[in-house]
Amino acid sequence: MRQYRGTLTVPGEDSPYRTRSVAENLDLFRGVCALVSFPDGTHTLRAKIDMASGNLNMRDPVMFRILHASHHRTGDTWCVLPDV
Repeated sequence: MRQYRGTLTVPGEDSPYRTRSVAENLDLFRGVCALVSFPDGTHTLRAKIDMASGNLNMRDPVMFRILHASHHRTGDTWCVLPDV
């Protein structure tokens, strides 16, 4: 992700995964939700914003990530957690 983010003076580039179809993204998301064997950190859900934004934090930020850990509300049933 870092290689596509750009710098303060150079706009970022679209990642090759940015143009996936809705159907492909939903299949991946359902696989993650079904606890298919994706290791921690291998997939993230990113906001599709502006890769030329002057604020580097707004260039497709990570919103959710895979983390197989117990959560205080969902326990072990959900492995897609907000990225903090």
